[in-house]
Amino acid sequence: MKKFSNGLILACLAAAMGGAGEMGLSVSGLAPFMPAAAVAQTAAIPVSLPELAVITLKDGGERSGRVVGFDSQKQTLLLQRGSASASTPLNQIAKVVYAKDAPFYRAQGEPVIRGNPASHAGTPVTWSNIPLSGFRVSDASRGQAALMLDSVLSSSELRGVRAVASGSTYVVDEMQFNLQNGMMTVLVTPN
Repeated sequence: MKKFSNGLILACLAAAMGGAGEMGLSVSGLAPFMPAAAVAQTAAIPVSLPELAVITLKDGGERSGRVVGFDSQKQTLLLQRGSASASTPLNQIAKVVYAKDAPFYRAQGEPVIRGNPASHAGTPVTWSNIPLSGFRVSDASRGQAALMLDSVLSSSELRGVRAVASGSTYVVDEMQFNLQNGMMTVLVTPN
Protein backbone atom coordinates (compact mmCIF):
# COMPACT_ATOMS: atom_id res chain seq x y z
CA MET A 1 0.00 0.00 0.00
CA LYS A 2 2.85 2.38 0.84
CA LYS A 3 4.47 1.76 -2.57
CA PHE A 4 1.16 2.55 -4.27
CA SER A 5 0.61 5.78 -2.30
CA ASN A 6 4.20 6.94 -2.94
CA GLY A 7 3.76 6.25 -6.64
CA LEU A 8 0.44 8.06 -6.64
CA ILE A 9 2.02 11.10 -4.98
CA LEU A 10 4.87 11.10 -7.51
CA ALA A 11 2.41 10.75 -10.39
CA CYS A 12 0.34 13.68 -9.10
CA LEU A 13 3.45 15.82 -8.67
CA ALA A 14 4.64 14.91 -12.15
CA ALA A 15 1.27 15.82 -13.66
CA ALA A 16 1.19 19.12 -11.76
CA MET A 17 4.72 20.00 -12.90
CA GLY A 18 4.05 19.14 -16.56
CA GLY A 19 5.46 15.65 -16.78
CA ALA A 20 7.69 13.21 -15.01
CA GLY A 21 10.59 13.73 -17.41
CA GLU A 22 10.75 17.42 -16.54
CA MET A 23 11.18 16.54 -12.87
CA GLY A 24 14.03 14.15 -13.65
CA LEU A 25 11.84 11.15 -12.77
CA SER A 26 11.71 8.01 -14.82
CA VAL A 27 8.38 7.64 -16.58
CA SER A 28 8.84 3.88 -16.60
CA GLY A 29 9.12 3.93 -12.80
CA LEU A 30 5.78 5.73 -12.57
CA ALA A 31 4.04 3.68 -15.25
CA PRO A 32 2.37 1.19 -12.88
CA PHE A 33 0.72 4.10 -11.09
CA MET A 34 -0.31 6.25 -14.05
CA PRO A 35 -3.01 5.70 -16.69
CA ALA A 36 -1.54 4.58 -20.03
CA ALA A 37 -2.61 7.85 -21.72
CA ALA A 38 -0.74 9.87 -19.09
CA VAL A 39 2.44 7.84 -19.57
CA ALA A 40 2.24 8.28 -23.35
CA GLN A 41 1.53 11.98 -23.01
CA THR A 42 4.55 12.68 -20.83
CA ALA A 43 6.98 11.43 -23.49
CA ALA A 44 5.25 12.66 -26.69
CA ILE A 45 6.47 15.82 -28.42
CA PRO A 46 3.77 17.44 -30.57
CA VAL A 47 4.74 18.26 -34.15
CA SER A 48 2.87 19.79 -37.05
CA LEU A 49 2.72 18.32 -40.55
CA PRO A 50 2.32 21.02 -43.24
CA GLU A 51 -0.60 20.54 -45.63
CA LEU A 52 1.53 19.57 -48.64
CA ALA A 53 4.06 16.73 -48.68
CA VAL A 54 5.99 15.40 -51.65
CA ILE A 55 6.90 11.74 -51.36
CA THR A 56 9.93 10.78 -53.42
CA LEU A 57 9.75 7.09 -54.25
CA LYS A 58 12.80 4.83 -54.52
CA ASP A 59 11.95 4.15 -58.17
CA GLY A 60 12.24 7.90 -58.91
CA GLY A 61 8.51 8.62 -58.96
CA GLU A 62 6.71 11.17 -56.81
CA ARG A 63 3.39 11.49 -55.04
CA SER A 64 2.05 14.57 -53.31
CA GLY A 65 -0.74 15.42 -50.92
CA ARG A 66 -1.41 15.65 -47.21
CA VAL A 67 -0.07 12.97 -44.84
CA VAL A 68 -3.14 11.81 -42.93
CA GLY A 69 -2.06 8.48 -41.52
CA PHE A 70 0.88 6.33 -40.53
CA ASP A 71 0.82 2.65 -39.61
CA SER A 72 4.06 1.44 -38.03
CA GLN A 73 2.82 -2.17 -37.91
CA LYS A 74 1.90 -2.37 -41.60
CA GLN A 75 4.70 0.09 -42.43
CA THR A 76 2.55 2.35 -44.58
CA LEU A 77 1.99 6.07 -44.99
CA LEU A 78 -1.48 7.34 -45.93
CA LEU A 79 -1.55 10.31 -48.29
CA GLN A 80 -4.69 12.28 -49.17
CA ARG A 81 -5.21 14.44 -52.23
CA GLY A 82 -8.66 15.99 -52.54
CA SER A 83 -11.19 13.34 -51.62
CA ALA A 84 -8.95 10.43 -52.62
CA SER A 85 -6.41 8.77 -50.37
CA ALA A 86 -3.75 6.17 -51.05
CA SER A 87 -1.49 4.10 -48.85
CA THR A 88 2.20 3.85 -49.76
CA PRO A 89 4.46 1.14 -48.29
CA LEU A 90 7.41 2.66 -46.43
CA ASN A 91 9.82 0.35 -48.27
CA GLN A 92 8.97 2.25 -51.48
CA ILE A 93 9.63 5.71 -49.99
CA ALA A 94 13.03 7.40 -50.32
CA LYS A 95 11.91 10.47 -48.35
CA VAL A 96 8.98 12.71 -47.51
CA VAL A 97 9.57 16.45 -47.92
CA TYR A 98 7.05 19.05 -46.77
CA ALA A 99 6.60 22.17 -48.91
CA LYS A 100 8.30 25.23 -47.39
CA ASP A 101 5.38 27.47 -48.37
CA ALA A 102 2.60 25.10 -47.25
CA PRO A 103 0.41 26.12 -44.32
CA PHE A 104 0.59 24.26 -41.02
CA TYR A 105 -1.50 24.45 -37.86
CA ARG A 106 -0.26 25.24 -34.40
CA ALA A 107 -1.54 22.96 -31.63
CA GLN A 108 -4.08 25.66 -30.66
CA GLY A 109 -5.58 25.47 -34.19
CA GLU A 110 -4.07 28.68 -35.58
CA PRO A 111 -3.04 28.30 -39.26
CA VAL A 112 0.41 29.63 -40.20
CA ILE A 113 2.09 29.90 -43.61
CA ARG A 114 5.77 28.97 -43.49
CA GLY A 115 8.12 31.45 -45.08
CA ASN A 116 5.95 34.32 -43.84
CA PRO A 117 8.17 36.66 -41.76
CA ALA A 118 5.58 36.43 -38.97
CA SER A 119 6.15 32.67 -38.65
CA HIS A 120 9.51 33.20 -36.84
CA ALA A 121 11.27 30.02 -37.95
CA GLY A 122 14.07 28.78 -35.70
CA THR A 123 17.05 26.59 -36.47
CA PRO A 124 16.26 23.19 -38.05
CA VAL A 125 16.95 20.14 -35.87
CA THR A 126 17.39 16.51 -36.93
CA TRP A 127 16.12 13.73 -34.68
CA SER A 128 17.47 10.31 -35.71
CA ASN A 129 16.82 6.71 -34.69
CA ILE A 130 13.20 7.28 -33.71
CA PRO A 131 11.39 3.92 -33.58
CA LEU A 132 8.65 3.72 -36.24
CA SER A 133 6.21 3.05 -33.41
CA GLY A 134 7.22 6.42 -31.93
CA PHE A 135 5.39 8.44 -34.60
CA ARG A 136 1.63 8.87 -34.77
CA VAL A 137 -0.77 11.21 -36.51
CA SER A 138 -3.14 12.52 -33.83
CA ASP A 139 -5.34 14.92 -35.87
CA ALA A 140 -5.13 14.40 -39.63
CA SER A 141 -7.41 17.33 -40.51
CA ARG A 142 -5.05 19.81 -38.82
CA GLY A 143 -1.80 17.95 -39.46
CA GLN A 144 -1.11 17.29 -35.79
CA ALA A 145 1.24 14.44 -34.92
CA ALA A 146 3.46 13.32 -32.06
CA LEU A 147 6.96 11.90 -31.75
CA MET A 148 8.17 9.78 -28.85
CA LEU A 149 11.74 10.95 -28.28
CA ASP A 150 12.44 9.46 -24.83
CA SER A 151 14.58 6.68 -26.36
CA VAL A 152 16.39 9.13 -28.66
CA LEU A 153 17.27 12.11 -26.46
CA SER A 154 18.77 12.41 -23.00
CA SER A 155 16.55 13.77 -20.25
CA SER A 156 18.27 17.17 -20.43
CA GLU A 157 17.88 17.29 -24.23
CA LEU A 158 14.23 16.33 -23.84
CA ARG A 159 13.73 19.15 -21.32
CA GLY A 160 15.22 21.56 -23.88
CA VAL A 161 12.90 20.26 -26.61
CA ARG A 162 9.91 20.63 -24.28
CA ALA A 163 10.96 24.18 -23.40
CA VAL A 164 11.03 25.11 -27.10
CA ALA A 165 7.74 23.27 -27.73
CA SER A 166 6.04 25.23 -24.93
CA GLY A 167 6.42 28.47 -26.91
CA SER A 168 6.73 27.22 -30.49
CA THR A 169 5.47 24.53 -32.81
CA TYR A 170 7.92 21.99 -34.20
CA VAL A 171 7.11 21.76 -37.91
CA VAL A 172 8.24 18.68 -39.83
CA ASP A 173 10.38 19.48 -42.88
CA GLU A 174 11.42 15.99 -43.89
CA MET A 175 11.09 12.31 -42.92
CA GLN A 176 13.13 9.29 -43.93
CA PHE A 177 12.65 5.65 -42.97
CA ASN A 178 15.19 2.92 -42.21
CA LEU A 179 13.15 -0.27 -42.24
CA GLN A 180 16.12 -2.56 -41.54
CA ASN A 181 16.41 -0.95 -38.11
CA GLY A 182 12.72 -0.06 -37.74
CA MET A 183 13.69 3.59 -37.29
CA MET A 184 13.02 6.96 -38.83
CA THR A 185 14.79 10.31 -39.06
CA VAL A 186 12.86 13.56 -38.86
CA LEU A 187 14.03 17.08 -39.69
CA VAL A 188 11.98 19.71 -37.83
CA THR A 189 12.03 23.50 -37.51
CA PRO A 190 10.54 25.30 -34.51
CA ASN A 191 8.11 28.03 -35.59
